[in-house]
Amino acid sequence: SSTLSYFSEKKISSLTSLLGHSDVRHLINHIDSDIARWQERSKTVAKSPIDADAPSEEVIRQGHRYITVYFDQVHPLYPFLNRSSFEAIALSSDLLYNLSNDKPWAALYYAVLSLGCIHDGGGSFAPASGEAHKYFQTAVSLLPEMLLVRRTLATAQVFIVQAIYAMNYCCLSLEDVPIAQAASIALSLGLGKRYSHPGTEVEQSRTFWTIYCLEKELSFHTTRSSAISDSDIGIPLTPTRHESLAELDWLCIWASYCRIMSRAYERLFSVSATLNSDEVYHDEIDRTHDMLREWKDLIPREYRPGKPNRIQYLENNITTAVKVRIFLLYYNLVTALSRLELHIGEGKYMERHSQSKAMLMESARSILEITQFIPIAPSTPTWILGHLPLVATFILFEFVVHNPTHIETARNLSFLDVSAGYFSRADLISGGDMHGEISQFSHIARSHVMSQREALAAGSGPLGASLGVNGSQEDGGCRPGQNIDRVSHGASGEPCDSPMQNGGNAATPRLPQQNQNVFDAQANFEVSVLGSESHNFLGRTGQQKRTMTS
Repeated sequence: SSTLSYFSEKKISSLTSLLGHSDVRHLINHIDSDIARWQERSKTVAKSPIDADAPSEEVIRQGHRYITVYFDQVHPLYPFLNRSSFEAIALSSDLLYNLSNDKPWAALYYAVLSLGCIHDGGGSFAPASGEAHKYFQTAVSLLPEMLLVRRTLATAQVFIVQAIYAMNYCCLSLEDVPIAQAASIALSLGLGKRYSHPGTEVEQSRTFWTIYCLEKELSFHTTRSSAISDSDIGIPLTPTRHESLAELDWLCIWASYCRIMSRAYERLFSVSATLNSDEVYHDEIDRTHDMLREWKDLIPREYRPGKPNRIQYLENNITTAVKVRIFLLYYNLVTALSRLELHIGEGKYMERHSQSKAMLMESARSILEITQFIPIAPSTPTWILGHLPLVATFILFEFVVHNPTHIETARNLSFLDVSAGYFSRADLISGGDMHGEISQFSHIARSHVMSQREALAAGSGPLGASLGVNGSQEDGGCRPGQNIDRVSHGASGEPCDSPMQNGGNAATPRLPQQNQNVFDAQANFEVSVLGSESHNFLGRTGQQKRTMTS
C-alpha cells in the first residue's frame, strides 16, 4: 500500500549522493526516533478516574451529549450500532444497573462516549491525554472482565468502537489489537456466514461488514494475510443510507473497495505472489486497475475520485469526510499498484514504467491537493491526517531530487510547498505534537534544484549521476525542458511515440482520463518494495502501522 513510506539504506545513500549532504538522513532518523518514542508513550493506559459501575451525575449528563455527537458524526461513517436499542438503555433510568451487571455493554457505552467526546472537541494529539481518553481508559479497564463472559455481537461491537478511537493520532500503536479481537469474535460467532438470531439481521450484517473493512485495511497496510476469507462469507451487506449522504451507500462503497484491496494483496503483494512471472504480474495489475476503475465509475459523480476541488461544493462535515475518504482510498491503491509496477522487469518494460511513474506523480499531487479539506483535529484518523500526505511528500521529493531539470519539477516543488504548509499548520494546531520538521523536505528539494540549475548555467551540467531503476549508473534524469507529454524513451534510449498518444494498448495500465503525462521510464526514481532494511516512519517496533507494501 502507500500509506507509510519506507526509505531503505540504499535509497538514503542514493539521495545523499545526489544531494551532496546528509540532511535527509539526519531528518529521517530524527522523525523516526520521535515517532518511536511517541509509540511507547501511546501504549500507556493509566487507571481511569471514572467509576465504571457508578459514574457521577456529571459523567452521565455529558454522556447524553456525547451519544448524540457519536450518532451524528461517527455513526454515518461506521453504521453498525442500532441507535434506538442503544439509546433505550443509555438514556434510561436503568443505566446504572446495566453498567454494573453487563460488562460488554458498559465497555461499549464508555467507548461510544470516548468517540463522542473526541468529536466534540475533548480530544488531544498527545498520547493518553484529553477528556476523551478518560472514557477510553474506562472502556479498556473493563476488557479483562468482558473477555471472561460469552462472546456476543455486543462484544464484537465494543472492539469496533475501540478500534475506531485507536486509529487517532494519540493511539499510534494500539489499533491492531482491537481490530484483531473484533475479527476473532466475528469468526468464532460465524457473523459472516449466517444470521445468528431473528430480528438482528441488519445489525449483524453491518457489524460484520464494518469489521471486514477495518480488518482488510489493516492487513493490507501491515502486509499480513487477512484472517477473514472472502470465499467464506455468506451474509449480504444490508443497504445503508444516511440523510447527510442522500443516496450514497458509503458502507457498500467501502466494503467493495476492501474486496478489491484484499484480492490485490493475495494476487500481488503476498509472499506467494513473489513467484509470479512478469506476465502474471502485469495481467493482475491490469485487472486490479480495471476493478478499481469499475468501482470508481459506480460511485455517484459528486463523490467520485477526480478533481479534488469538487470537495468544496459539498454541504456538510459528513459529506466532506466521506468524499475525502473515497478520494484517499482510491489514490492509496493506485499508488501501491504504480510502485509495484516499477519493480517488475526493471529496465524491460519502458512504456509501462513510464505510465506508472506518471500515475504515481499524479496520485501524490492529488493527495496533497486534498490536504486542504482534511480537518487537523485529534478525531481525524492518522492514515488521513498524516500517513498519506507524508507518503505523497516522499514520492514528489524523490521525483524532484532525481529529476531536478525536468519540466514537471517546478510544479512538483509547488506541491512540496503545499505539503510544507500543511505539516507546519498541523504542527502549530497540535501544539508541536505533530512533526512540523517534515516541511524541511520542501526546502531541501528546492535548494537542490537551484544548485543543479546554477551548475547547468555555469556549463558543468547536472552534479553527478544516480542509480536508475535498473541499478546502473545513468544520466541524472531527463533533459532540461523535456516535455513528458510528448516523448517517452524506449529501451534503447531513443525517443519513441507516447503510448498515451497512440491510445495505449492492452499491455499497459490505463491512466485516469485527466492525466496525459508520460514520465520518462529512464528517469532516476527509486521505489522500495517490502524493504527489510528500511526506515519505518512509525518507528521500528514490531507493531508496524500502515506500512508500505509496495
